[in-house]
Amino acid sequence: MKAPIRKSWFLLGISLIALGFSQPAAAKARRAKTVSQGPTLQEYQQRLEELEQKQKVLERNLELKEEAEKEKAKERPVVKAGSGGISIGSADGNNEIRFRGLVQGDARFYLDRDGQGAVNTFIARRVRPWIEGRFAKRWEFRIMPDFGEGKVVLQDAWINTVIFPEFKIQVGKIKTPVGLERLEGAADLHFVERGLPTQLAPNRDLGILLNGEVLEGVFQYHIGVFNGVPDGASADFDLNNSKDFVGRVYAHPFKKTSVEAAKGFGIGVSGTLGHQSGNEKDPQLPSYKTTGQQTFFKYLNDGTAAGTVVASGRRWRISPQGYWYYKGFGILGEYIVSSQNVSLGAASADIKNQAWQVAASYVIGADNSFGRIKPKKPLGWKQGGTGAFEFGARYNELKVDKDAFPTFADPTKSARKAKAWGVAFNWILNENAKFMLDFEQTRFDGGAAAGGNRKTENVILNRYQLAF
Repeated sequence: MKAPIRKSWFLLGISLIALGFSQPAAAKARRAKTVSQGPTLQEYQQRLEELEQKQKVLERNLELKEEAEKEKAKERPVVKAGSGGISIGSADGNNEIRFRGLVQGDARFYLDRDGQGAVNTFIARRVRPWIEGRFAKRWEFRIMPDFGEGKVVLQDAWINTVIFPEFKIQVGKIKTPVGLERLEGAADLHFVERGLPTQLAPNRDLGILLNGEVLEGVFQYHIGVFNGVPDGASADFDLNNSKDFVGRVYAHPFKKTSVEAAKGFGIGVSGTLGHQSGNEKDPQLPSYKTTGQQTFFKYLNDGTAAGTVVASGRRWRISPQGYWYYKGFGILGEYIVSSQNVSLGAASADIKNQAWQVAASYVIGADNSFGRIKPKKPLGWKQGGTGAFEFGARYNELKVDKDAFPTFADPTKSARKAKAWGVAFNWILNENAKFMLDFEQTRFDGGAAAGGNRKTENVILNRYQLAF
């Protein structure tokens, strides 16, 4: 019995050992079978290449979409509204139309009315909506009417072709580039009214003007031919075939230097030369006004050929001028001589009138400038800004040639000389709004009915202005 039992246990052991070796081999076979059924390395590489191709297609589609958006953006107009007005333009900046405006509400109060038409009054001094713009980068234009003082006047109507910054051709009704203060924008004045020298400078005239800036504005020049207008006047047509030649050169010699205090210094000279003739209906001669806008000199004119003084020959002007602005400080000076041959019947003479001024100002809260003054902290209740404050003073004179009396002007009605001084206070609320308050006193030599001096003019000028 013992031998069969031992044999049975031996066979059981052999079976268990065989089973142990057979199970790992089966598992290995199953794993091998599973691996053989999955993707091969070559299939993985193919799938990766397909994904890369799809990514490239997506990237290219995105690029095409971006390019299409950029092309649409070039055609889409850009609309802006700000302190410089409302503008509509192309995205590349080559085309633009701007809608701008200037409104000045004035008050004049004469402390001693002289009985010669001085009336305390409120007046809409300038009401100017205008359009200006640029086409194809090189063609600029402006159309500016004025509805101020109860009149409708076309102030500006010109086209400017920009060949280069150094060479531009401007055609149309333009400010004649002679008087320095005349060239200052009406919205940028430091005093309510321009000084007496501006009375001798032409205002706006029709003609052609070559102009440009050299060395990035270090030098400026103007050379033009115009119909020709009397001192202080504007016109829309000419009465004769003669024309006025106009020239101006102006330099900012320290603009490109490192001397900060001198960069705002400018100096130049301008003038006109021509031959003008008038008639009893349009004598082509000026009258001169005070800063209170009261006429203190005019030529004889009774509406007849025998009693009307007319322009009858050569006219020329010359005006040295300059300014200096540094931080809050600013000073402007100019001198002008205007000579015109006049006649009354058989009598004739070259009348040379002259004027000059010096005007200084100081600004708190902004940098002073010949152009627009921009407060560093515009008025704002929440922001705490107060705007900028400007204080100014000036002295100016205008002298009429003694040869004008008594043949061509009545010494009992027209003064030989006007001498004026004034002070100014301006509250510049922001870049667009300004409150101005001036006092101006003008004394005269001659001009009184009894042969004495015309009564002194003392006037307070007030202005509230909105410009955009």
